[in-house]
Formats: sequence, C-alpha cells, structure tokens
Amino acid sequence: MQRVAQHYLQSSNRTLGQFVPTAKPQRTVIPSTPDLAAMLADYQGKAAVTQGEAFVLTPSAIEERTLRSSLPSGARLVLIPKKTRGQTVSGQIILGMGDEKSLAGRASALEIAAGLLTRGAGRRSRSDISSTLDALKTKLAVG
Repeated sequence: MQRVAQHYLQSSNRTLGQFVPTAKPQRTVIPSTPDLAAMLADYQGKAAVTQGEAFVLTPSAIEERTLRSSLPSGARLVLIPKKTRGQTVSGQIILGMGDEKSLAGRASALEIAAGLLTRGAGRRSRSDISSTLDALKTKLAVG
C-alpha cells in the first residue's frame, strides 16, 4: 500500500482545499415551485394522431395495391393507397421531358429551371406560392 501511495500520490498531483468560515455567508435564493395544477388548468393538448397501417414493402404487396389509370390529357396516374400516420398524403409527379440524347449536357439548365419553378412568375410571386403551400401544410420539392 505504501509503495502504491508513493508511486501515485506525488506532490505535483495534489489538490489542497481549505475551509474558511464566513461571518455572514451569502446564500442563493431559490424561488418557490409554481403551482403546476393552476398553470396547466386550461391546457388542451394536441388531438390524437391517427396511426398508420403496417405495410409490407415487397414488390408483390406494392403491386397488389397499385391502382393505374390515365387522365383525359393522356397522363398516366399510379396510386398506392395506404393509411398513413396523421392521415398525410404523399405525391410525386414525374414529367418526362425528353430522352437521354436530347437531355445530354443539359443537367445544369434543368437544375436551374427546377429551382425557378418555386420562385414565382406572372401572377404568382414567391411569397404567394409559399403562403399557399403553408396554408395547405404542404412540402414541395422540384428536381
């Protein structure tokens, strides 16, 4: 024990503490705990969020639920109905704007055009588009 103490308890590793009594100590004032029942009396909380359904993500399960149709404009529509948490709706629109040869070397132009679609033009300003999306509780990404 003495050998270990001499090895680890070196003078450079020591810390000295000293208690010095004070005639009039300054104490920190801790405020009293508020009445939580009174503070939360009018609290209404959020409405319960509906839970989604379990959905097996296999190709056969997805194909079984897939509904396909065509719009009068000729656009094809594919829907996969599923009960989601909070009854949210997700959508994706894919616009075929050309083939591999006609779009070659135009990636930068297409990215710029996608970015401009939410900036506003004509009768709709950027703030109009943003306000409408906020009112609909919608997220929009164009790419």
